Amino acid sequence: MTLSRSIIATAVGTLLLLGQTACSGGEDSTDDDGDGDRGPTSSTAGDQEPAQFRKVVAAGAPSACTTSPTAQPAPDSTTTACDLEGVAYQLGPAELVGGVDRAEAAEGPDGGWLITIDLDTEAAATFADLTTELSGTGQQVAIVSGGTIISAPTIQAPITDGRVQIAGPEISQVEALTLADALEAD
Repeated sequence: MTLSRSIIATAVGTLLLLGQTACSGGEDSTDDDGDGDRGPTSSTAGDQEPAQFRKVVAAGAPSACTTSPTAQPAPDSTTTACDLEGVAYQLGPAELVGGVDRAEAAEGPDGGWLITIDLDTEAAATFADLTTELSGTGQQVAIVSGGTIISAPTIQAPITDGRVQIAGPEISQVEALTLADALEAD
């Protein structure tokens, strides 16, 4: 089943809608003991290379993926990668590698989960340029972790302050934790 949903990215004073593709997987985890530790997830942030943000050149059909992830692609290369639902994407070189100061998952007010992302100063400037360029074009930015696309939102408006919030009623706890963990890998 292809996960297609609208997600909301919030920049200070700016609310924008993004179309998100597949973002799922991992084990359910909660903070049962109240120590702030989210528990086990499908990835261990310290073991991964930083997430990459890449322009999507072309997307295939669901179940069209014939490649399997072996490792995070070299940042300066073009590549083909798949999302967790089997959709293959042709991707340009990485526009941004890492630069995430903080990524947290939390339950949202609508019953879904949300991911709050704070970029460092340099990454915020790069991301502002990228989202300004792609705003309103219908182009997607793929977030690649471990050689797999974990999210590919369509940019509707620029995000210029380095504060991003991805939210939606369809985002599960597992999806939110997986994305937050992947983004915290650097």
